[in-house]
Amino acid sequence: MKLVFSILIFQLCAGAQPNKAPVPAPPTEGKTLSLSSAVELVLKQNPNLLKAREGIQFSEAGVPYVRSGLFPSIQGTATGYQKKDPASGNPLFGGESYNKYDADIKLTQVLFQVGAISAIGYSQKSLEISKLDSAISTRDLIAEVIRAYYQIVLN
Repeated sequence: MKLVFSILIFQLCAGAQPNKAPVPAPPTEGKTLSLSSAVELVLKQNPNLLKAREGIQFSEAGVPYVRSGLFPSIQGTATGYQKKDPASGNPLFGGESYNKYDADIKLTQVLFQVGAISAIGYSQKSLEISKLDSAISTRDLIAEVIRAYYQIVLN
């Protein structure tokens, strides 16, 4: 009975469905698996849950990126060099070498961009959906572990 439950827990950790072909279980001789430790084990190692958590992190990173499109941007360049005009004609500084400096600053502010506000709303909704999907997957997986645990214990 412990072996069957170990196989089932291993399948859930690997992301498999319990009704599909069994996957070989890790050796569990002499170990007792409580319900809380089984749930904890599955929550830590299930690849579907790990993927859902990564989706949340990806969505969280996207919200500030989309929002940044509405903020002003600033660019700056500066150059400096030494210059010497030819001695013929009417040279600056009597033909002596001199330093020349240039500096440019460019500030850009988007006044109107079609869809910018809705893109921010979309990214926030996408984050909410990712969190809800993760919560649903977690709940479903916990329910499956509990069901499998008690099915083994009661039989």
